[in-house]
Amino acid sequence: MRIIGYFAYGSNMHEEDLARWCRRKKYKPIVPLKKEVAVLKDWKLVFNYYSISRGGGAANIKPQKGCEVWGILMELTEEDYEKIREKEGAPNYYEEVSVKVVTRDGKVIDDVKTFKVVKEREKRGFEPPTREYLNLLIEAAEKYQFPKWYIKMLKSIRTKN
Repeated sequence: MRIIGYFAYGSNMHEEDLARWCRRKKYKPIVPLKKEVAVLKDWKLVFNYYSISRGGGAANIKPQKGCEVWGILMELTEEDYEKIREKEGAPNYYEEVSVKVVTRDGKVIDDVKTFKVVKEREKRGFEPPTREYLNLLIEAAEKYQFPKWYIKMLKSIRTKN
């Protein structure tokens, strides 16, 4: 069985939201073989994509020196990873990118998969997320005890409602 390292930084960090999506699709829930907090260095969390299903902006990442994106590193079976690919609308909405993340204890993990919005669907400016969507990110960040400054940054993001 092939194991795939996947870095979630948006709503996929939120277990309940992911489980709801699986139920709607009549899929078995995604069960990570392992998960831990990790950080993606020299990338920035941005909201420059409008998600029809979310009714507002959705999380995206872009390379930016000196910035950090906190998230959850998961080890997934190929079957569960394929569900994530479908949920992300790959390759039409989000595309797969290989990144290097650093775990809380300083371990560098190479060749981890994550998703970023395809160029053609990125907006020029800020696309405000709904309060409901942003709360998924904040709840996950608090649950996994991301740094206080990161949680504060998430809480400062302007929502559309």
